[in-house]
Amino acid sequence: MEVIERFNKVVDLARDLGDPSLKQALIDVRAELKKLLTENQRLKEEVRTLRESLDDRARAASRENRVKFERGAYWLMEENGVLRGPMCRRCWESKQALERLGQQTPFFYTCSKCGAVARLPGVRPA
Repeated sequence: MEVIERFNKVVDLARDLGDPSLKQALIDVRAELKKLLTENQRLKEEVRTLRESLDDRARAASRENRVKFERGAYWLMEENGVLRGPMCRRCWESKQALERLGQQTPFFYTCSKCGAVARLPGVRPA
């Protein structure tokens, strides 16, 4: 609040001059200045929150664009084009969580998070 401190010095100088109308005008301006500084701080916080929200949405959209459904399961396409998975269909479709399925037998996979079982013949984990 450096601006307020400087402004208070101006009010002190006006008091020394002894002009009551100048002093009152400066006091009114100081009150407005405080309101503006408070609103400015609130707006800065709102902008920060909105930017964070946009960043979160962009990250989520980017991830969603890289999730592919193939051969009965979801797969995450890495930046180099390699598919990683298989991922749990139930976890992805219910809460957009990418949970890797664990292979139990050559054809059956299970999710350690939700317990879903998937029959995926011919699928090899990557």
